[in-house]
Amino acid sequence: LASPTGIFLLRQHFVTLPVQLDEAAAIDGAGRLRTLVSILLPNSWAALGTVAVLKFMWTWGEFAWPSLVTNNEMLRTLPVGLAQFQNQFAPRWDLLMAGSVLAAIPVVLAFVLLQRTFVRGLTGGAVKE
Repeated sequence: LASPTGIFLLRQHFVTLPVQLDEAAAIDGAGRLRTLVSILLPNSWAALGTVAVLKFMWTWGEFAWPSLVTNNEMLRTLPVGLAQFQNQFAPRWDLLMAGSVLAAIPVVLAFVLLQRTFVRGLTGGAVKE
């Protein structure tokens, strides 16, 4: 679940959160875990949504790892299955293009539904207020 880009984005977001939030929670008697769950995570939905969208897109299009670890046709992912339409003599362009469109639909839907969160998460630390 962790990736270098996700760790970097979340770290940059948590650095921009004011220290006063931690201090106010400590004064109110909240521990570190309570501060994280009750204060920091609700203020981080944009960054968490951005990491989720990016990770979903990268995982959905993954080819190398699933083709390496699967040996059963029922366990193959869409990119590995689409590669089966290419053979030595001539690729099956009709099946390959139809499968590519079907494989792109979930990624496009995820981006469209979470676009506001995605953009807010990427631009969250861009401007100092």
